[in-house]
Amino acid sequence: MKQWKILWLLWSVGIFSACADGVGELGFYQHARIERAEEQIQLIQAKFDLREDWNVDVSSEAENQVIRRLFLVEGTLYASQTEAFDEAYQEAEGLTGSALDSAYWLYAVDAGSGAIRWLHRFDWEIRYPPAYEFFDGTETLYLTVGSELIAVDLVGSARKGLEKPPVKRTFNVNRSLSTGPCIVRDSVYVGASDGRIYTVPKALDPSNNVALPSSSAAGAIATTPVQPAQSSSLLVASEDGNLYFQLIGSRSLSKPILPVGPVVSELYVDRDKRTVYVASADAHLYAIDSIVNLPLWSYDLGIGLVAPPYEYRPDRFLLVNEANELILFDAARAREKKKAVLWTTRNVKQVLALSRNRDGAYVATADGKIAWVQATDGKMTDAVDASDLDIHLTNTGAHGRLYFTCAAGKIWSLVEKSND
Repeated sequence: MKQWKILWLLWSVGIFSACADGVGELGFYQHARIERAEEQIQLIQAKFDLREDWNVDVSSEAENQVIRRLFLVEGTLYASQTEAFDEAYQEAEGLTGSALDSAYWLYAVDAGSGAIRWLHRFDWEIRYPPAYEFFDGTETLYLTVGSELIAVDLVGSARKGLEKPPVKRTFNVNRSLSTGPCIVRDSVYVGASDGRIYTVPKALDPSNNVALPSSSAAGAIATTPVQPAQSSSLLVASEDGNLYFQLIGSRSLSKPILPVGPVVSELYVDRDKRTVYVASADAHLYAIDSIVNLPLWSYDLGIGLVAPPYEYRPDRFLLVNEANELILFDAARAREKKKAVLWTTRNVKQVLALSRNRDGAYVATADGKIAWVQATDGKMTDAVDASDLDIHLTNTGAHGRLYFTCAAGKIWSLVEKSND
């Protein structure tokens, strides 16, 4: 790498010394990013009266790691991380082609303490939500990785203090899996890119089990199958723009029950364990009765939605659309065919968490800030720069708690002080 490029790289992050204490140029770059992120964390704490509950470093041996996704499952935060080298590092190391994204890590972090329970390297990126099951004294995490269903023994890894957890079982479905798993009784259900739902016995035993395919939709299954507690069927959306159901124990996918357009987020099951909401890029919010698998109502919001509904109160939801607008939506009014949009606020990219102490929500803005939105009128206040932080996690139900990451491989958990 030419000298002037090294100087430009170091100047761009505010560092002018080419080497100190044995740390290379990329190490300086990563260190500078973490320092800037930590400064922003401190500003966020001061502005919103939060405290740092914990922080944890989840970087691996690779020089540059990117946390792609966070999943919160039964008290454990799972960080899906990928090696991703920036242009300067690629040029310096002569990396080309498939070597750029060759390592995929999953870190299991205790959401209460920040302790790393285990980490594991996979051949493919963890893209979809894992499923958790506690059965007969055993805790198991089910993952979809490429074409494989994988079961991880959580009790064994915690008891033995293993850095690398014991993978109990691996089952190759021999199809590109396009959703996370759904566990119902003795089976695991998962959607695939061929438009089918595959049913696999929980034993995941390749010698005795086969993956049973459903009939096929016209496009890939786009959402993780959901089975509301009051329902006897699974619901999924397909890339063909339709919603389908499949009765538990059946291998027959229904005819399309509703055209819902492009669905870019997971289906949301209401707290009544019966109503399923579909947020669509076709600008509608759909409500489905999962017992009879028929639409209850739909509401035209004018602009496509980009995230599942965030439940603010019973029958009231926060919605985010493609125009970076935050909407407070009243489902009861939608059922009565009345105007259901109570207010709209601009410049919102993502809802982070509700507050336990105030009536409103913490949000990430479209211009890289963290702000507060008052629920009564949608007024936004107290914006703080967060341009060096990333947010991958929403709709966790963890009110009063916010999770942040930075590209250098660190996670922070902040909580409202009055929660102590």
